[in-house]
Amino acid sequence: MKQKQTEAIAIYWNDLTASKQQEILDTLGDNHNYDVFPLAEIVIPDEKEEMT
Repeated sequence: MKQKQTEAIAIYWNDLTASKQQEILDTLGDNHNYDVFPLAEIVIPDEKEEMT
């Protein structure tokens, strides 16, 4: 059985403004692979699913 793939919008380090990048570095520190992995993903709901 084929598993359904969820669509999502990934937000990466370079998508952020320089000031937001600096705010994250000041708060969490450096060397956390921010430039490699998404910082956040916004999941796009299936058309059949209702948003609540």
